[in-house]
Amino acid sequence: MHRRIVCLAAAFALSIAVSPLHAQQIARQLANVVALVKGEVTTTDGSHPGGLPLAFFKGTERVTSSKTKSDGKFTMVLNPGATYRIVFNDPQYMYHEDTLVIPPLTAYQEIPVAVTLTPLHDGQRFEIGTPVFLPKTTTIDPRGAIAIDKILSEMRHNAKLSLSITVYPDKPVTSKKDAMQEKIATARAASLRSWLLSKNIPSNRCEVTSVTTTIPAGRFDLGPAYATSDEPAGKKKKKAAPQKPALVPQYVEITAHLAQ
Repeated sequence: MHRRIVCLAAAFALSIAVSPLHAQQIARQLANVVALVKGEVTTTDGSHPGGLPLAFFKGTERVTSSKTKSDGKFTMVLNPGATYRIVFNDPQYMYHEDTLVIPPLTAYQEIPVAVTLTPLHDGQRFEIGTPVFLPKTTTIDPRGAIAIDKILSEMRHNAKLSLSITVYPDKPVTSKKDAMQEKIATARAASLRSWLLSKNIPSNRCEVTSVTTTIPAGRFDLGPAYATSDEPAGKKKKKAAPQKPALVPQYVEITAHLAQ
């Protein structure tokens, strides 16, 4: 009888000492209610990399880590009722991060995850989808700054990555009459160096040079302000000549270099 009273008292004390949240955690553990993440990694060139490291974070806390199998697949058991970040940070690929929300569960559940990674090669040219400099200007365009900053974020995640940046004038320098183009290229390179310095990018990881003997092919249609006429020079115009878009080159090229 005495033992029964003690047990009942202990149970009562436990019931009032355990918080509802703690009680749910205990119940979940006892019931073994977990989520099984079943993922597969595919690269943009169609391969399925094996041995690729990945990590799961909850906020800033690293929960666990793993590697992909030879077929690019991975599995991970996680507790439900939480939001996770799946991070892929390998020097041979662009940094990739996905958010995975696992709701509270009452039973075991499998969660499929598909991940696409972009390979990163030594000598690879980064795609910049907006002009960094507009014609006749030496100030970085705000949209171009955003595009370059995304590339710099790759450097922050990848200690083996460095960049070489080539800057061009509006048109090739072919004679002394093109001295202004030489000045434009030099000023653009200086502008980029100053901007990179403001981003705390060390010069040994980002080399900026200018090339004036050639320029890239036209690419961007910036509208009527940069249109050209088909009317031959010196010919008297009877009416307004039709205009065609003048495709403006990308005056900045950025190339990746990976340390071995």
